[in-house]
Amino acid sequence: MPRARSRWLTALLRNATRMVAILAVGLPRMTSAQPAPAVHPWRPAEPLPQGLSVQAYWVSPPKFRALTLDQEALGRQLAAAPQEAARSLAAEQSVIILPLPVGTDQQFRMVESPVMEPALAAKFPEIKTYLGQGIDDPSATVRLDLTPAGFHAQILSPNGAVYIDPHLRDRSV
Repeated sequence: MPRARSRWLTALLRNATRMVAILAVGLPRMTSAQPAPAVHPWRPAEPLPQGLSVQAYWVSPPKFRALTLDQEALGRQLAAAPQEAARSLAAEQSVIILPLPVGTDQQFRMVESPVMEPALAAKFPEIKTYLGQGIDDPSATVRLDLTPAGFHAQILSPNGAVYIDPHLRDRSV
């Protein structure tokens, strides 16, 4: 019995050494899998335009954070997002930054998530829809679109819902 136990212990230690070596070799890959920092396309919109007619406003919530968006920069970031069916969101490296109303920002991993029938999408290629998973808050998800009518997003999390829409019809804010 002692000899069998000794062989068992030797085999266990040999396998444990192999497992540690595999983990040590795998660690650099795991740490380098972090998404690259996203370019920040949002800037404070100050001062807000004054004296505009009611028709100038797209939405007018009682409380909001006014920002301008570099829509071309965001469009380039989203163009790098793969199709939803092609990759898992958890492993996705396409990252964007979205502003929150409390003055902070949140990063999201993104995939393109078409919602239009393929023939209709081919007729309107400038309309794109996306799905995202929060990096800073993994419980947060976002659905967004980038269209000629501007950028629109809905962030849902246990902390509540956040809506990002153009404030002015000219989409400058």
